[in-house]
Amino acid sequence: MRKNLIIFVYFILVGLLNSCSHKNTVSPSTDTPSITTNFPLILESKTVKEGEKVELPLVMCNHLWDISCKLTFESNGRIRIGKGRDIYQGSYVEIDSINIYVYTVTNPTSLVKTILHGIKIDKNLNIDISQKYNQTTINLTSNNESFSLVTDLFIGNDGIFVESLNGTYTVASLSFDAKTDCTKDILYIADSYGGASSVERIAGNLYIKKGVQSFMTSNFSGGNCYDLYALLKEAVRFSKPRYVIWGSGMNDNSFATWKSITEQAITLIEKSGAEPILITIPSVPTRDKTEINTYVRASGYRYIDFSLAVSDDAGNWFDGFLNQTDKVHPTEKGADALAKRFLEDFPELLN
Repeated sequence: MRKNLIIFVYFILVGLLNSCSHKNTVSPSTDTPSITTNFPLILESKTVKEGEKVELPLVMCNHLWDISCKLTFESNGRIRIGKGRDIYQGSYVEIDSINIYVYTVTNPTSLVKTILHGIKIDKNLNIDISQKYNQTTINLTSNNESFSLVTDLFIGNDGIFVESLNGTYTVASLSFDAKTDCTKDILYIADSYGGASSVERIAGNLYIKKGVQSFMTSNFSGGNCYDLYALLKEAVRFSKPRYVIWGSGMNDNSFATWKSITEQAITLIEKSGAEPILITIPSVPTRDKTEINTYVRASGYRYIDFSLAVSDDAGNWFDGFLNQTDKVHPTEKGADALAKRFLEDFPELLN
């Protein structure tokens, strides 16, 4: 009897410990993605004093989304809101009684735009930020006065946050919605090659120049296989694509590490119910991608042959295709060729 009681108490304690150690998340688990209930993510009724912040943690770097924030306060100070507070290519705005300031987190963080908003901010402020690929629209509203700014300087990687730089604010609500992007059948996980804000990048060339917007890209510039695997895990929490293009490799120095993480990515993609699509990586003067490309072509999985789109597969790029300043990224002409190859090897983009 005593032994049974001890066993019973043990399992009760284990259950309590597990429930206490489980972190609250902003979405269901990866095993039960639910598009209809994931978005919008909403945080309500939080107070932030000077130096304090609230956030919706999110490892997502896509480019079709909406942020909405409703603030109340006794006197306006200076508030900061954005997507990616401390991460490379995060972006945020700061708002005081006179101006709106646009910042991009680079090395170092840069103030890229200052504009007089011209509205009287009193007791309340609504902030709406909407990104559609290379353009972000920022709307401010207070007491029936409004201001709007459209910019191509707001990138916005990672989580959503509100921070008080001066004054006390009540965050009546903070929401993030990417449902339109996350209901697409095709997901492209990428590094800077998958950037959406420039026609010199594959995704941007397709989105902006060719009008192909049938896929969601979540990309991190400079990201290696670990960074992109984190993006993949978050993306399949919020979406259920039919195809996932795994675009890692350009920033990976160890083939063994890349291979190990790529195989984990393939397993995760297949477990989510999607078909994995691999890519070859064009070698550049300082980065030989022969091992990766050999693996991809022999893998048995479908792949997009980006290397042959811009080079002879031995690191020699075709004339005018490689950016001669950094010698890593394509020019617009090179991105045109990469986008064309994407469409040829993966025609589902046009469905």
